[in-house]
Amino acid sequence: MVENGRVTGAAVEYLRDHIAPEMGEPVEFVGPRPFPRLLEEFEEGQYDALLLISRSPERASRFVYPRDPYAMLVSGLLVPAGSLPDPVTSATQLRGLRIGYTAAMRPGFMRDPSLTYDLVNAPSATLINFRKYREGRIDAVFNPDRNALLYRLHRTKGLKPSAVVTIAGTGEGMYTVFHPKLPRRYVESYEKALDKVRRELPYQTLLQRYMNR
Repeated sequence: MVENGRVTGAAVEYLRDHIAPEMGEPVEFVGPRPFPRLLEEFEEGQYDALLLISRSPERASRFVYPRDPYAMLVSGLLVPAGSLPDPVTSATQLRGLRIGYTAAMRPGFMRDPSLTYDLVNAPSATLINFRKYREGRIDAVFNPDRNALLYRLHRTKGLKPSAVVTIAGTGEGMYTVFHPKLPRRYVESYEKALDKVRRELPYQTLLQRYMNR
């Protein structure tokens, strides 16, 4: 999540305040950045790691993935309350809608070419999409993390009655990925720290604290 131009949220806190201290390493967050630019700068070696990146064969050939995912994300869609079933199970149910999204993954049938997307490629994409939705310029907002939509929905005033519906068939593992230049010992230290922290404080527990604020 981005608030006041800064990256914040449960994922950031989990790494900064729990995993990094267990590793005995400081962590500095850079951003926000548009996703394509972030990937480009990461490949150039400007960063040691990226937080919350999905896995694909193509990325696995270029980045170093740890053993386990950081979190599991389920995709969601912000829509007028009662306008769609929950969960949404096919692209057919979404045809004719103008869907706001950012340059991130679109799982499963969300990649169907019949769907109409309105791309926002900016660090504050979620906020921009919520404003466009409130103004009626788009009909829905997609996010690969439905919790990000729920969090923003509870903090946005002036919206018509709305709901966040689940995209069926999603449940993507998201990883902290490392640059190949980084010594392997950092990845192994991260894996060990993540194992310990997850036993003591599951990520979902910390995430729920944010949702209840």
